[in-house]
Amino acid sequence: IVYVAESSKAVHESLGYNTEPSVVIPNGFNVDLFRPDGLDKQSGRAKLNIPTNKLVIGCVGRWHPDKGLDIMLQVIADIQLAYADDIFFVFAGRDCNAENTDFFTLQQKCPKPEYILALGECDNVPELLSALDIFCLPSRSEAFPLALGEAMASGLYCIATDVGDVRYLTGDLIDYALPDDTQSLKTAIITALRRPEAERKEIAEQLHQRVNELFSEQKTTL
Repeated sequence: IVYVAESSKAVHESLGYNTEPSVVIPNGFNVDLFRPDGLDKQSGRAKLNIPTNKLVIGCVGRWHPDKGLDIMLQVIADIQLAYADDIFFVFAGRDCNAENTDFFTLQQKCPKPEYILALGECDNVPELLSALDIFCLPSRSEAFPLALGEAMASGLYCIATDVGDVRYLTGDLIDYALPDDTQSLKTAIITALRRPEAERKEIAEQLHQRVNELFSEQKTTL
């Protein structure tokens, strides 16, 4: 039995799956494609019409309850009250756009909806990640999240909910939030914002190294 995450293995074995013929093979990441020096930040922002003078927080994931993007939008509404003109937010993933009534309604409830870019499906994730300063994974449920690993490999500071194998992937290096909890996610984001930029960069480098050393495609290929 092959699992993608230790958390998945634990859940299945708790339901009675055999524990003997099993192995966990985590997702592997293309560290040649996703890397800190892959693309210039300013050129990436220019292509996406993202302001060059803002701190940019981004999420990558489809519009689905498991991904918690509705929670993220509710948190943004509060954060924008305190950081009015300082932060720009980016969402990329299927149905993260104005055509999605649920997304659009929550976006418009934010004090500055014009500071929330909804890209929908993105065909160049490395370029998108190059434009960000902080990556956020607000999921209610995950196994071994690809989007988070790609952000780490790209040298981004990350925030994530404590679900699935997130702690194993990130090595307890980041700010965690409880799943499906707006206050907890808001606290984690504000904690990250209050960290000195040099500290965020140092942690981002550690996250990058962790992916390279433990979760590259070369390391996870049998």
